[in-house]
Amino acid sequence: MPNPNFQLLPATPEDVPAFADIFFSAFKSHFSDQCFPNTPAVRKHWIQGLEKDLQDPDNIILKVIEKKDDGNNDVIVAFAKWTKPVEGKKPGPLPEWPEGCNAQLANEFFGNLKDGHVRLMGEKAHWFLGLLGTRPEYQGQGAGSMLLRYGLRKADEEQMDTFLEGSPDGEPVYLKYGFEVRERVTVMVPVDGTQKPYGNALMVRKPRPLAA
Repeated sequence: MPNPNFQLLPATPEDVPAFADIFFSAFKSHFSDQCFPNTPAVRKHWIQGLEKDLQDPDNIILKVIEKKDDGNNDVIVAFAKWTKPVEGKKPGPLPEWPEGCNAQLANEFFGNLKDGHVRLMGEKAHWFLGLLGTRPEYQGQGAGSMLLRYGLRKADEEQMDTFLEGSPDGEPVYLKYGFEVRERVTVMVPVDGTQKPYGNALMVRKPRPLAA
């Protein structure tokens, strides 16, 4: 069961800096060190991208907060970006990467993710979980599950497939919720003069029948 003090709410533009803090603390790997180092330029790029996502009516950006007893210091502990089903909609173009990002690696990895998304889902309407992050100190307390269940409930109500790109840490969680690995995207990341693999799983969940 989730922490009883957690509450699921729609995100606001004022939340975006906190989402950036969560992103840079939750997604740490040899890949993120190359593509998303926590520098002012990369942070600005990431914040601007999410601010744009918030303005897109096809997106649903959610947050989970921990309610404090005094009500004045509620903490944003997790967030997620869901994209609603739109018939014929395909993933948008890749962005221009900021200074400090390994643009060649980012283009290869995210380009392959995009191609896989199109290959697996085509133009069929489906729910898409584009991003889900939880503060490391709050992981395992149910915040991520609250965000995940929101979209899965919608998908089941509409009897639509759900697609996501699972990180190595996220994949085992998504498997428990009925997702299946359809493909994998792997790139070789330069680390201390060697090449180290990093990959995401392209995962699809079929809708479940609604309880009578």
